[in-house]
Amino acid sequence: MATIHAPVPLRPQHGIECTHQDSQKPRLHAGYCNLFLKLVQLAADAHRACPDGVGPVVHGTHPGKTGHSGGAGAPSETTVTEDRLSLRIAHNVDAVQVQRHLNASNDRIAVAMKRLSSGLRINSAADDAAGLGISEQLRGQIRGLEQANRNVQDGISMLNTMDAALDTVHSILQRARELAVQFNNGVLDMQQKGLIIEEFNQLSDEVARIEGMTMFNGIPLLQNANSLITLQVGANDGETITVSLVDLFGGGLALVRPNTFNALPWLDADIQGFDLHINDVALARTRIGAITNRLEYTLASNQNRQENYMSAESRIRDVDMAAEMITLTRQQVLQASAGTALLFAQQSPSRILDLLK
Repeated sequence: MATIHAPVPLRPQHGIECTHQDSQKPRLHAGYCNLFLKLVQLAADAHRACPDGVGPVVHGTHPGKTGHSGGAGAPSETTVTEDRLSLRIAHNVDAVQVQRHLNASNDRIAVAMKRLSSGLRINSAADDAAGLGISEQLRGQIRGLEQANRNVQDGISMLNTMDAALDTVHSILQRARELAVQFNNGVLDMQQKGLIIEEFNQLSDEVARIEGMTMFNGIPLLQNANSLITLQVGANDGETITVSLVDLFGGGLALVRPNTFNALPWLDADIQGFDLHINDVALARTRIGAITNRLEYTLASNQNRQENYMSAESRIRDVDMAAEMITLTRQQVLQASAGTALLFAQQSPSRILDLLK
């Protein structure tokens, strides 16, 4: 709190009057007096505008009355008391405060614009460090499941390839059994049976060709019953399904044996052998169909998990467009008001120059 003591007499009619006794420098003292009177008058005006005590307060004493510095008859004094410094030149604190708020609004507007343009609430680790870590883990699961779904679909395609080949073999075996029934009819002569034997041979060769040509991505599917195909059907380790391949034509564990197609004109064809082959191929196709259905359920489960992970990741990472637009609008209003306030705050020190005119 600053106190200015001015030993000047006050005239009730005209306010404050300044006198000086040094006649050698009248102009200099007159200038100081005028500046002082303007400061006192400005402080008095501020006091009248702020009667609650905020801002400069002027306490004046009139002749004949007791003032702050003495009793009756004492020289009258005018005491100017300032609760705070309202006119500053070296530091414009008001402008600095307004500038700080304006910068904060600008930063929030930049963040809002970035979120609205990208559609993401988290554009960098600084936006939400914990949320970024969680969302990245969810994103890894989502992308892993997406690739796993493609793996499952590839597996289903492979099994469909096997099933289509065995379906053709089934048709061949049904035709061969039909020929065997015809071959065993006693009304046919040797030449006619020879024609049936020729068709047997052609059907046998076709089964062998199907076995050798049935492949998926270069992998033979019908040549080795001991071969296993492991499908990665999940996003994590251990989420696999194993598919067993089959041996279609040959000896041992083969589904179809070549000697069944061998027929002689004087012997009956092996109808029972064709029945066994038809049954074995049907069992193989049943296993293929069961695995195919399992993979389809696996695909549906993966898609459901992927959807839930995407929903969780979206709640963490995506921006609420409506809420962000509200934030942007509020900050734009604050930016405009802060800009206006900054203009007035920068003009405040210039009012001091009016005292020097």
